[in-house]
Amino acid sequence: MQAASGSAAVIGRVWDASNGVERRRVPRYESSGSAVADFGGADGGHVVAGVDLVDSSASGLGFVSPTPATPGQRVRIFLGHSPVPGRSGRVARCFALPGPDGRPRGYRIGLDTGYARAA
Repeated sequence: MQAASGSAAVIGRVWDASNGVERRRVPRYESSGSAVADFGGADGGHVVAGVDLVDSSASGLGFVSPTPATPGQRVRIFLGHSPVPGRSGRVARCFALPGPDGRPRGYRIGLDTGYARAA
């Protein structure tokens, strides 16, 4: 079986503007709604913030947070009123979303949930 080439190879991937390369191997789907994120700290502490969901896939979740995160930081996402996290993983990327005055209006965070890693 031959590998896909050309435009067929990028179906289901999302363009990564930070380095101009297609990085994702599984389809992402637009999401909407809000959730609560629990950002774990290196010192054992936690920061809890309301977040807006942007997209999701079998191996990740994208959201906008008022709180920045560090790549590798552990995050649990709580959906609805459930006491059990709906998703959890590590921050893959975080970048500021500039507001009209140039200051950050939030942070776009990509969470690697790792569910699609098994072969």
